[in-house]
Amino acid sequence: MTRLTPLLLCCVLLGACGSMPGAITGDAALAVNAPIYRANKIFYVEKMRADEGQPRRFSDLKEPQEYTDVADAVQNGDPVTIVVNRAYVPTTLTDAKRNRRLSTLIGRSDTRDIAVLLDFGGQAEQAEEFIAVWYERDVAPDQTLSFQDLVVYSQDSWDNRVPPYFRLRIVDVTNERNTRTGELLNQVRLASGSLASFVTSPVPGAAINIATRAAELVLTNEENRALVDYTFNLFSVAQIGEAGGMPLGQFKAGGIILMGQPFDEPNTFWEAAFQYDFRLRRVQLTGKPQETVAAPYLIATIMTADAVVPNVVKRRSQYIARVLTDRSAVRENLAEVIQDAGNLQRSLQTMSLREEFSRFPTKESFQVLIDSLSTNWDSLPDPERKWLLSVIRHTTGVGLASIGEYVDWYERCRDAIDFDDQARKFDVKGKADASGKNCESGA
Repeated sequence: MTRLTPLLLCCVLLGACGSMPGAITGDAALAVNAPIYRANKIFYVEKMRADEGQPRRFSDLKEPQEYTDVADAVQNGDPVTIVVNRAYVPTTLTDAKRNRRLSTLIGRSDTRDIAVLLDFGGQAEQAEEFIAVWYERDVAPDQTLSFQDLVVYSQDSWDNRVPPYFRLRIVDVTNERNTRTGELLNQVRLASGSLASFVTSPVPGAAINIATRAAELVLTNEENRALVDYTFNLFSVAQIGEAGGMPLGQFKAGGIILMGQPFDEPNTFWEAAFQYDFRLRRVQLTGKPQETVAAPYLIATIMTADAVVPNVVKRRSQYIARVLTDRSAVRENLAEVIQDAGNLQRSLQTMSLREEFSRFPTKESFQVLIDSLSTNWDSLPDPERKWLLSVIRHTTGVGLASIGEYVDWYERCRDAIDFDDQARKFDVKGKADASGKNCESGA
């Protein structure tokens, strides 16, 4: 199962952990109650505008089905990282007069306790990951929550046959203040100080169980209310091309913003053009920065960036740790454990080779990487081979079938192609080797 990057557990109050098997099941996973702010919609956050004579601070918002540019599309085999950037609750957060459903939430408090939740599924035949991103007490209306740009999920390689599944939520959990869930939420918040243990160990420990359990209880408490709650899939360029002209949202690198419809606004509200102001951190009507949209929003970013710790390594390490803590399992599976321990050793060696290139990205260190992999390829476990091929494919921008083919390709194209040490990628577009053969493919 894919796991989340351990560093996030040190940064967020509700550590964004990968779900344990069967963490959310039944009605808690499937039921959707209408959110307080109705008619939720998602938009893509365009690149910041360069308005004449103005600082770069505004981005236009565009509906996914309106997006046709394929330049930023996530490609088959790309690594995927999800970042949750920011969340906001509006001035109407405690206005029960404008929405009667808020009357059950208010009590005597002028502030609310807020949880940010994300479900993401990007792999075939695996349940989506349930991620509790953030928990904050005493949030006042018209306030952005106290976090920014948190890495919450990564997977090594995306199969473009699998349309990624998203469910984004901002939930009012004020009713948890005096419950067991509140205690669990606070335990995870206190775990944020153990940075070293999370970074150095592939097995984050008890915080995973605490965060998953706390998030599960948040969903099963009927008194909690979602402020915004939206579920959607995104699709590959190839799938959109086979949709018979039906506009579908493209799975692309960049920002996604979910927002609700303000109270008292009719459906024609969505005819307006919207922009995001990075300086004020508000969604506004385009060209009217004084008119903030009075509804909650949540921003997430899709990145085609490598995970620091390969998930194949983390999964194997977690399995061995689990087995070795169970004496009966050790007796029954001793030979299997020994074999897996050997595989883990090779996994860590493989990771070391890749990390050496990542720390010192040059043409020379890439040569060392592929030469070493070619020499040791037959001894590597199959999951590591698949992961390494996806890493090499992402770095070179060339889709080949084996490490040997990459060695041959690099030998003939090395002098012809440029290398960007910041992006850790080669630029092969329009390049040819000394004989005139195209470097954009292995042919």
